[in-house]
Amino acid sequence: MTPPESPRLRRSQSAEDSAARRVRRQLQLQQSLDDLLRHKSFRDISVTEVAAGAGISHSSVYTYYGDRDAKTEILRDAMDARFAALMARVDLRFGRMENFEEYIGRLLDDIIGFWEESGGLLGAAMATSFEAKNAEPEWWAGHMAPWEDALCEAVEEARFADLLPKDAGPARPLVQMILGMVFKRCHDVLTAPHTDEDRSELRELLQIAVLRILGKAC
Repeated sequence: MTPPESPRLRRSQSAEDSAARRVRRQLQLQQSLDDLLRHKSFRDISVTEVAAGAGISHSSVYTYYGDRDAKTEILRDAMDARFAALMARVDLRFGRMENFEEYIGRLLDDIIGFWEESGGLLGAAMATSFEAKNAEPEWWAGHMAPWEDALCEAVEEARFADLLPKDAGPARPLVQMILGMVFKRCHDVLTAPHTDEDRSELRELLQIAVLRILGKAC
């Protein structure tokens, strides 16, 4: 005879089912927003549309996201997952067996590939992070921090090895300028319809611009 299931076990199973359902719904909402961003701007998308794409009611969205700005929360959750996946597969370190130009090219390939995977979401996430005047875009800065730190370290290593001029200025402001420029240009080119030729030209121009900012003649 099978012993009766204890109330504690039933509560535990119910909590697990609820958590799994919550994650599933959040992923569906994120995918719905991603789909909508392929043909509409973030500003023009309503929470009702996002909910419909996920197969739930408007009011149900607030079960999974706060009622203050659910659309932005969905967007940032989606990008948090994509940034985490990106960081799991890229190597931001300056390798001993590559020259500095190869290193910059490798990082540009990673960023350009990331844009092509997540362009609509990424562009909207950038815009919403800088919309509020006089507000520190902490969410965006948090995702940029590993890139900024790694690139600063790489610049210092390259300067020490005489691969870059030492008199171009402090590394961090230059790196911040570089990252801002790269993401802005990727936004301008890659969120619009583009060809492989456009992509190649963008990479080439960005590499030249990055090296020039760091004082290296091209």
